[in-house]
Amino acid sequence: IDDLIALSEKVRELEAVVRNDFQVSQISLVGVLERVVANVESEYPDATIVLEAPADASLVAMATIETALRELLENVAKHAGPDPTCTVTVAPATEYVEIVVDDDGPGLTAQERRVFDSEDETPLVHGSGLGLWMVAWIVRSHDGTVTVDADADGTRLSVTLPRPLVDGQLADQRSRM
Repeated sequence: IDDLIALSEKVRELEAVVRNDFQVSQISLVGVLERVVANVESEYPDATIVLEAPADASLVAMATIETALRELLENVAKHAGPDPTCTVTVAPATEYVEIVVDDDGPGLTAQERRVFDSEDETPLVHGSGLGLWMVAWIVRSHDGTVTVDADADGTRLSVTLPRPLVDGQLADQRSRM
């Protein structure tokens, strides 16, 4: 019953993401991650999440990016074993921002990794839940990518999000002029 309730809540959240009006705005990626880390650690007190990021890294994005980041960290907290440890690294570059989530869990299964390789969830290509599929969909809606490296020592998920250029300048820098 608890699993069914959790799945129902995830479906409602997915519906909200799909209904999003796709408005973009400049966000503080570091601020979003600090909030997500605090919420996940509060909900999963056995999880340890370390954020390694510059003082700030901004990004022009939809509000759904916070949902994707929360899903990634909740996945670690739920499935990386007892007392999971995770490091989130933010590496901004001129044309993109990379967010790397490293955990010490058992590693994503091949089935779960396929969620990031396929455009659609089908009976043959799906995860065990909706969370990782939602991450893949949100990242793709930002023209980003997710790459996965997993083995018995843990999982490394790298999310790369473009930083749009307008007239050769970053969109967020142009708005400050």
